[in-house]
Amino acid sequence: GRGTLRLSKRARFEGRMVRGERSGLGTLFVDEASSDEEDGAAEGCESSLRVRWRDDEPCGRGVFSEPGGGTVHGTWSGGLLQGSVTERHADGTVCRAAAAPG
Repeated sequence: GRGTLRLSKRARFEGRMVRGERSGLGTLFVDEASSDEEDGAAEGCESSLRVRWRDDEPCGRGVFSEPGGGTVHGTWSGGLLQGSVTERHADGTVCRAAAAPG
């Protein structure tokens, strides 16, 4: 089913799960605020990875969004970013397109 899985104080997963494992479309959220910030995500300090999950690992085309608004578009396999990657600044300009180490 769908739900929220709290992974740590600063990380949670929202999406589909099967037997307690991430499976299907979902988003991993991570609070990127420094440890001296107050508890909970500071405004604009949360990164996210929206991708399909298989066997509790990211698998397939997805988007990683940085707190400042930049994004990384690519394909994950076996939990790792693989193949062609496109980075975009918050203003939408392409920063680079490259092959991710696999």
